[in-house]
Amino acid sequence: MARDEHPPSSPSPARGEGTVAAPFTGASSDAGIKPAPTPSPSTGEGSGGGGCERLRLMKGGVAAAGFAVSILFGADSTLARESEFPWKSSARYEFQRFEKDQADWHVFTGSLERKFAPASLILEGFRVSRFGKWDEGVALDSYFGLWSRAYGNLRVQGVFDPDVMPTADVYAELFQGFGGGWEVSASYRNMMFKESVVNMPGISLGRYLGNWYLRGRAFANPSHGEIGYRGAGSARYFFESGDDFVEIGGALGRQVIVLGPGPRLDLRYATDILARAQRYFSRHLGVSLLVSFNDAERTPWGVGASVGVLGRW
Repeated sequence: MARDEHPPSSPSPARGEGTVAAPFTGASSDAGIKPAPTPSPSTGEGSGGGGCERLRLMKGGVAAAGFAVSILFGADSTLARESEFPWKSSARYEFQRFEKDQADWHVFTGSLERKFAPASLILEGFRVSRFGKWDEGVALDSYFGLWSRAYGNLRVQGVFDPDVMPTADVYAELFQGFGGGWEVSASYRNMMFKESVVNMPGISLGRYLGNWYLRGRAFANPSHGEIGYRGAGSARYFFESGDDFVEIGGALGRQVIVLGPGPRLDLRYATDILARAQRYFSRHLGVSLLVSFNDAERTPWGVGASVGVLGRW
């Protein structure tokens, strides 16, 4: 699903323009709680049937992703060599469409990033539509260098009088490089909803192979006396610089699902698949594209897409 990503103090692609790890507001975050669409009136909470339509939409998403990549990376980029710009900004729109004529979900996000010698700070504002409700909030994301081959990520997010999202969402992760291109990390996420708190510890292992960065992640979801779990994997290929890349990723497991306003939470099995691409066409302007598919038990499955405009100076 959801954000997200390479920090300024390290060549690791753990960050970036909304990769698998991070934005917590949109459908692209695999580390986050998956909001479930409203159950279809004709099937209760079950999605039921729809195999042919699901296959058709998935094939369409794959074709769209391939076409986008061919456009983004079909020509040689001679101007986007290294990301040595102290300022970056982005504006993104994301939507998800579900089977059974469910209402679309929408996410509007804007961000401003400032790089310093050992660190980077990102201020983000967002507006999210779920279940016919709108939530607005802000987040402060930071990446900072530590000791040799180590860096950290700390993100604090707040939502004003939320109907679906957590009131406060705090995420921390510590990365450590070792050996010939290996990287390990440990993370912890705390989501404070109106009537419950969800804690999510996690670990990851990454590997650099030439222009490739491969990463596997695992999360635990303790909730109401039960333990959920979630595994995720991604493969990212870099082009001329860390700002130009394509990526595929997926996640599955039994995780906390948001079933409706309140919010109502439950542990359910879910699967997510995504493909994304990011490209700077000049020294200062770029675009990002994403397509996704998600499915959770007893909820309608959905497909999503995101487009973003990027700036750096």
